[in-house]
Amino acid sequence: MVEGLVLAVFLAHQPVQLMTPLEHVTDPLKNALSALAHAANQTCEVKAAIVDVKAALKDVAAGETYFAQHREASALPALPPIETPDFAPPPRPAPRRNEMLEGALNGLETAFHRAAEMPGADWGGSRDALYAHLNEGTKNLMTAIRNANDAFKQGRRDLPSCKPDRTY
Repeated sequence: MVEGLVLAVFLAHQPVQLMTPLEHVTDPLKNALSALAHAANQTCEVKAAIVDVKAALKDVAAGETYFAQHREASALPALPPIETPDFAPPPRPAPRRNEMLEGALNGLETAFHRAAEMPGADWGGSRDALYAHLNEGTKNLMTAIRNANDAFKQGRRDLPSCKPDRTY
């Protein structure tokens, strides 16, 4: 009985974890994924960016697992990325063009900077993988936006969707 009471008192004084350590990195990635899924532009570059965002979410999940198994790692400093992508989208050729793609790009930028500020050293190797997937996703989105802008300037309002025979 006394042991149960001691355990209850101990648990009552523990902080309740409302967010996981990397949840503030996951949220903008989920928003980016939603924006990409709802974008009118569904070219191969956009679908490749979707794959990159999904891989980035898996990297964050791996980081979460690492933190759960190595709580002491959260005291280690953050590791900066080797390369920081250029997140500035090309100028729009017309108002309201590429809004969803730009929204996804903003989500990737937010996740990238939040991950760079997050302590925990290399998150058991998943931080570098996350940086790489965010970098590739950004490159794919920039290509999709540039291609859509060029097509619009040539009088083609929409680009054809990615062919179904290409798998992602």
